Amino acid sequence: MNQAFTETDFQFPGQQSIYHGKVCDIYTINNV
Repeated sequence: MNQAFTETDFQFPGQQSIYHGKVCDIYTINNV
């Protein structure tokens, strides 16, 4: 049985945007 993450939905402090791609998810975080 294949148990893999198909989508992530994290909320990071200072997070600006998120992009859900086919292979990975890209989070844009305000790095101060």
